[in-house]
Amino acid sequence: MSALTTVGTRYLPTVTLPFGITWSTVVFAVRTTAASLTALYIALALDLGEAKWAAMTVWIVAQPTRGMSLSKAQYRLAGTLVGAFVSILLVSAFAQTPELFFLALAAWLAVCTAASTAFRNFRSYAAVLAGYTAAIVGIAGANQPGLLFDLAVARVAYISLGVVTEALFAALFTPGRPLDAMRGRLEAFLRAAATTASRALRGEDTATTVQSTLAAAIELETLGEYAAAGSLQARRGYKHLRASIVSALSQMAAVHALVEHTSNTSEPIAAWRAELADRFDLVAAGGMGTDGDINGLIATLEDGRGQPLNSDANFNEILLAHRQKLIVESGIQALMHFARIRSTDPAASTDFSFHLDVKAIGVNGLRAFFAVLAAATFWIESAWPSGGSMVVIVAVVVGLFASRPNGLLAGIGFVKGAVASITVAGICNFVLLPEVTWFPALAAITAPFLILGGIAMRMPSVAAPASSFTLFVWDLIGPDNAARTDFGPFANSGLALLMGIASGTVMFALIFPYRPASVRRGLLGAVGRDLQSIGRNAGSWSEHQWLTRMADRVGRHLAASRTAPPADRERELRAMLASLVLGHSALAMSCLVQDDDSELRRPVATILRRISLGRPEKVAVEAARAATRLEHHSSRKTLSPRRRWQFAAAAVYTSNVAATARFNRHLLEIEGKKP
Repeated sequence: MSALTTVGTRYLPTVTLPFGITWSTVVFAVRTTAASLTALYIALALDLGEAKWAAMTVWIVAQPTRGMSLSKAQYRLAGTLVGAFVSILLVSAFAQTPELFFLALAAWLAVCTAASTAFRNFRSYAAVLAGYTAAIVGIAGANQPGLLFDLAVARVAYISLGVVTEALFAALFTPGRPLDAMRGRLEAFLRAAATTASRALRGEDTATTVQSTLAAAIELETLGEYAAAGSLQARRGYKHLRASIVSALSQMAAVHALVEHTSNTSEPIAAWRAELADRFDLVAAGGMGTDGDINGLIATLEDGRGQPLNSDANFNEILLAHRQKLIVESGIQALMHFARIRSTDPAASTDFSFHLDVKAIGVNGLRAFFAVLAAATFWIESAWPSGGSMVVIVAVVVGLFASRPNGLLAGIGFVKGAVASITVAGICNFVLLPEVTWFPALAAITAPFLILGGIAMRMPSVAAPASSFTLFVWDLIGPDNAARTDFGPFANSGLALLMGIASGTVMFALIFPYRPASVRRGLLGAVGRDLQSIGRNAGSWSEHQWLTRMADRVGRHLAASRTAPPADRERELRAMLASLVLGHSALAMSCLVQDDDSELRRPVATILRRISLGRPEKVAVEAARAATRLEHHSSRKTLSPRRRWQFAAAAVYTSNVAATARFNRHLLEIEGKKP
């Protein structure tokens, strides 16, 4: 039976909707349909020519939240302007030499596709758009060089109209407040991080939970970027969001370091760990609605620091206090930044760093180059009138799906949506619309199909086909002030659409096919190289950069390892989490060193040098020796309390490095090859 979802809104009574549909999904579909029809009406009234592009643009930029819509809209406009400008350059330079024109166009698409792989979020989309806009305008302009500039201006006009219309409808009719949505998601993330910390402190296996929480951190940062695009208040709170995320990541790294250090001992769970776990349970379950609630949770963690140490405290007491401090302070900082999200208090800039897959950048660029050349060659040799449209669709598919984990599966979903759009457009063009000359009648006939497509776009299981349907159905209906589409051109357009999507999709299977095992090896290799980079030059790294880049990689590994053998997935995950601890400890250890402090500088430099050489067994040995020496220094009662604390802190980090490297021998090996 279909699942039923009960949803209440401010304007509608609580009712049940079938198939898991929510009222927010219905609002999105109706809003976007209305915006699409409005853009189409304005374009027809202004007699812009191909008015369908304005209506199509609305569906392309439509997103469930105001911030996402505005962010995508601005990047779409930027990508369109760049693509239109490049198309003018290409046609002007190679109008008389089609072979060189297609070679240059393929090269431009390769550059744009490679750039889209390197970028994130809608910046990636802008790069893709700059590529296939050049193909759309350039191929049309190559046949009519005299109208090239007019075509480029018209293309920009269509896009601008669609972008502005969708943005207005999103601003007026998108429910909710971006700041509240951002704060709510951060609250859920902090509760999950606190729960994970509590379980780990109690000795439970939390590797899988840590993986999902790290992946959620990157998703939350993305949501914050979109919220900031739609609200000035959210933009002010965005820095606090980032700072809170990084503090929570630091908390998880500190807890996992403790787990790595004690996982291979038979010692029972210490009482202080159980007590601290209880405090994190209170954070996970406590209220965060007001500043008073948050201050209460902060006080709960503050009490977990323990009593101040006496000057004659022994090493074990100092060590215990430092481990507590690392875990508790990070949790407190996460809550403090959470409390300031709604305030106007400034926050320091927090660097987020993301994984850059150089191999994928090159592979996707080359795939786009060869795919466009192959499609162009087919068009030239066959002299098919609709061949240009097929080349454009190939460019769209290979660019749009390049950054997806599996472009082949995405392309198959697009084919399904294209078939649906051809079917609906055929029914509309040749059954329902032949006698229609009044725009309200056109709107009434097409709206139900569009609303259903919009609802399907918000359902993950059919989102890809639905996106394809809403993108292409207006293109195939082709509403125009002058005439209706004849069957011959319609059939050619439909065939070009299917062939273009199918050809572009096949390229993902033929040219550098997606191999999850290779992706996982690449991630592990990148982790090893970055650890070696920290060993060579720790000063060029920050804690923020390391934690966020590792969170991004752990999330990517989660996506690439779904079909991997469980044993391989488990081993690789634990290696990545151990790498997170090793890099975090190495950076923290290097920060303790002062230029004139030879007693600390020598052991730290030795460990970092071993890390830079990629020799985990040597790292473990040297770190264990260094930890022993630092423990001895910290036990000297003649030193000041601050100095003893400094040595104990270094001992904590070196013991973390020793434990991590000892039980994860392949951490520093590049792509499974021993150094």
